[in-house]
Amino acid sequence: VQPDYTSLSSFGNIENVASTILPPAEFPSEMIEMSSKKGNYNFDYVIEAPGEPKRHLKTIFCLVPSKVIITFTSQTREVRYKDISDTAAETLNQNIASFNLKQSAT
Repeated sequence: VQPDYTSLSSFGNIENVASTILPPAEFPSEMIEMSSKKGNYNFDYVIEAPGEPKRHLKTIFCLVPSKVIITFTSQTREVRYKDISDTAAETLNQNIASFNLKQSAT
C-alpha cells in the first residue's frame, strides 16, 4: 500500500513529533531546541534512561514524499557535550550538519 503523506506535517506539527521522541514523563528529559528547516524537523534534546548516563541527542526528521520518513540522530554523553576540553559537542554538531538528503529524479 502506497503511503499518502506528502510532507512532515502529515505526522503532525513539530510539537506533536517532539512529544513522540521524548520518553514518558517519569524519565528525565529536556527538549532544548526544535526547529523546522529546509522541510526537516530538527531536535536538540537530553534524555536520561534509568541506570544510564544522561545523553545529549540531535535528531533530524525528513521525508521522501509518498515514500519514506528518514531520521538521523547523533548522540554523546551529556557530561562530554558540556566539557569544553572535549570535542564531543563539536563532533555531534558536525555529524548533524553533514546530513543531506539527495532526492533522485525518478
